[in-house]
Amino acid sequence: SGECAISSDPDEELLKEIKTLLETEMVAVPVPANGLECTLGYDDNGNDTEHQAIVYGENVKTFFVHKPFSIAKHEVSYKLFYDVRTLAEKKGYKFANKGLAGSNKGTWDDANKIWANEGATPTEATENLPVTMVSYNDLVVWCNALSELTGKEAVYYKEATFNTVLKDAGDRAVDTTYVLKGAALDCHNAKAKYSANGYRLPRLKEWEMAAKWQGAQNKGNSKSITVGTGTYYYTKGDSFSGASANFRDEEACKKVAWYKKNSENKVHAIGEKTDGANALGLFDMSGNVAEFTANRHAGGHTLKGGSYSSSADDCITTYQIEAKPEDRWEYVGFRLCQGVQGEVTLNAIPTDVDAMLNFPAFTSPIKVPMGIDDSEDESIKASFKIGKYEVCNKLFY
Repeated sequence: SGECAISSDPDEELLKEIKTLLETEMVAVPVPANGLECTLGYDDNGNDTEHQAIVYGENVKTFFVHKPFSIAKHEVSYKLFYDVRTLAEKKGYKFANKGLAGSNKGTWDDANKIWANEGATPTEATENLPVTMVSYNDLVVWCNALSELTGKEAVYYKEATFNTVLKDAGDRAVDTTYVLKGAALDCHNAKAKYSANGYRLPRLKEWEMAAKWQGAQNKGNSKSITVGTGTYYYTKGDSFSGASANFRDEEACKKVAWYKKNSENKVHAIGEKTDGANALGLFDMSGNVAEFTANRHAGGHTLKGGSYSSSADDCITTYQIEAKPEDRWEYVGFRLCQGVQGEVTLNAIPTDVDAMLNFPAFTSPIKVPMGIDDSEDESIKASFKIGKYEVCNKLFY
């Protein structure tokens, strides 16, 4: 006919696909404007005699989430991770790890210190498996990349003044000699701008609230909290997310999760357990792969939910373990979160950070009287600086 066919840009088509997926993926957690409490601890009374629940002090019975937020229905699939990583790398983003589809690592390539299946092109059989073998540092960079690609404000920055968006996950850990430094250290110490509307990891409190949520209707196996005129129900802390009974009830656990008893020791596709969603419609909050959260503890980062290889008591909503920022495993992935939280404001610059007074250098040492009776002395020659003020709480924080 003499007409030229116009070929579409594959990157643009891929981006449209990513945006379409996200439109149906994020689920709103309907927290009232003035915030909402959620019970704490294995026994829902703040006590944790048997498990590592989130307990903020002996007498704390609940935690508080300040504003509504959204959390993903599913753990991030390998295809979504791969597509975003591919586009992001073209825009200068750098990742320490390429990601793995599920738990099948393949053979070990000793020359390159990498498993054969890491970074492989998604196939029909692997695209809906959750992504694994990614570190906390990769996730900080990946979330920022997804935010940029979808026209949202990035969440993770190098400084508390939020000037430098983190786009480099640093070096990959390949053996026990790994030292966290440079770009990798920046990601480990990422400053989160919670007033940004971009994508991020869920904070510990948000993750557990979403995992336990039943809302205003009692769906059984629950603990209730009354706030003002409203009563809210949460699945008990000794149970899987959305389960009708506690972790000792094997049938209740198998219905909602892939774990040691029924997983055949492998990862399953996201949403495969079609009747396993919790009250919010979230899948695999317990089991399948453990999930990184944004919270740090004892120098590491907190994982929640347990995995396909975990025993039942490790998959309850109050259990958690810690990971180093460079750690990556075939049983650990992550879930997206989004939404402004106003709990802490980090934008202000401390007033005393540059308030330093100079003591000048002297041509020869001078003696400074020391001791209660000034009878001792100390020789000082080199110049030095000392703070004008005692360190304020803002600077320390």
